[in-house]
Order: sequence, then C-alpha cells, then structure tokens
Amino acid sequence: MELSDDEATYSHWKPEIDLLSLSPSQISAGKDGKPQLAKDKNYASAVLSAWKAECETRNKNDESSGISSMPPDISIGSEFLYSDNKDTLYGHLVMRSSSKVTALKQKAATIPEPLELPGIILFHTGAGPRDVFLHWKADSLVSKYNCVVLIADLLSDRSGRAWDDDRSWYNHIRDELLEINEVGGNAVRTRLQRRIKAAVDALQNIDGVRVNRMAGFGWCLGGQSVLELSRMKIDVMSSLISFHGVFDGVRKSSSNTIEKGTSSYLPKTLICHGNDDPFVNRLDLEAFQREMTEDGILW
Repeated sequence: MELSDDEATYSHWKPEIDLLSLSPSQISAGKDGKPQLAKDKNYASAVLSAWKAECETRNKNDESSGISSMPPDISIGSEFLYSDNKDTLYGHLVMRSSSKVTALKQKAATIPEPLELPGIILFHTGAGPRDVFLHWKADSLVSKYNCVVLIADLLSDRSGRAWDDDRSWYNHIRDELLEINEVGGNAVRTRLQRRIKAAVDALQNIDGVRVNRMAGFGWCLGGQSVLELSRMKIDVMSSLISFHGVFDGVRKSSSNTIEKGTSSYLPKTLICHGNDDPFVNRLDLEAFQREMTEDGILW
C-alpha cells in the first residue's frame, strides 16, 4: 500500500508542550476525535508532572546560560502517516521549530551538510504509539540534541485503541507481529520486520535527516523491536537502545531477516535489562547473549 503525496505528510504542527496544558482527564479520555494518550488519570498525572519538572529545570538552565533572551526554539510535533506497503501506520514526528526539513524527500544532496540532523525512532510498549510518555521523551530529546524524532507505530493504531482494557485487539495484532514464518528456509518474523523497516524508511526519507546518524529506542514490545532491528543489521542505524526488551525469538538471526544491510558497519546496541525481570527467564537471556556475540552484533 502506498500513500499519496497528500497523505504521506505532516498534518498540523503544534508545540509538544501544549499537552502540558491539558488535564490528566483530557489526556486519558480520547474524545472529540483526539487519541487517548494514557491508560488512566493517574498515569497521565505522573507523566505530566515529570515532564513539567523537566521543563522547569530546562528553563532554569536556559536562564543561567542566557539562552532565554533568544527567540524561542521549541519542539513541535505532527501526526505523520507512513506505510509498510500493506497498512497505514500513524506515527508522530517531532523536531525543533527552527529545523529545515520537509515531509517528502527530494534529494539528500540538496541539503547542506551542517543542516542535516540526527534521526531517532521511538518504538512503543504494548500500550501502543499513542502514549503521552513518548511525547515527553521526544520533546526531551529534541530540546537537548536538536534531532528529528519519529514515534513509530507498530500496530496501525490512530486512536489509542491499545489502551483498551479489553486486550483482545492488541493481543491479536501482537501475535501477528511475533509470528515466525519461513522465508528461504529461514525462520523470520516477517510482519514485525516489515513494520520496523517501514519506520526506518520513513525517517531516513525525510529531507534533512542524516541517514548515517540514526538511532532507535524501544521499551517492552518496542525494546524487542529494537533487538530485532539489531539483528536486521540495517546500516543506516548508528545506535540502538532497548529497555526491558523481550529476548524470546529466532536463533541464528544474522540470516533470519527479510532485508539486511549490505555494509560491514553495524549499529552499537545497548541492552538495559533488569536482572529480576519476570518477563525474561535466564535461559532466554543467556541464549540471546550468545546469539548476539556469535552473530557479530556490537552490544
């Protein structure tokens, strides 16, 4: 499935911190055509409080360095539609208001080198891409590093449906993503890899993003996706970080991919894992460590 030029573009740019003016009830309601961004008021309140505290610290640092006297350069965001050639995916793009990027790539060579910005993909948890936490993290990264951040969508979830207490829809999509298929005699999670590759392609095709300086962060299901991305060895990725990733999966994964980078360059992968994580047993963790080392992945 290919999107038209009108579809594959930004919709309405808004400052990310506009979310801080909403109440926890508004963030978690998802009414009037707006997506649900939190499971409940308590979760929304906790994230909003932490985000506001970070903004206060950021403003104090700007004042002490004299930056506050300069014109404001805030992070702005917009829904960003892209496709995995089958389904429409509902990402969210965040960058500084001063950044010189356009939605559809013309020619990378037309962007002077100093204007090219690092790109970062955020892969969501089982709560889906409509998560106020991800907006906070995107705002934080853009404010600190002047990068372009894509909140990826692994579920094709525009409304925040993954927050529903009835997990049947999410569980069905997750089972499809983690299904292992045989491709050329290899065991491959084709649907998950297709969704991951779609996010990578979407970000690297934005004019002004430096394609050899792209990184990926992921939590839970997103952490598993980051680990899958490290196995895919896509050479435009520079760094990958997994938080609470799940290590179950396909063994000998260097050959188990629908598309693999051709460069000898491999992304560096940081795995942040709690020793007592109940979702990962010791045998899976040890097997994964052996696989990463044997496969030449830098971790």
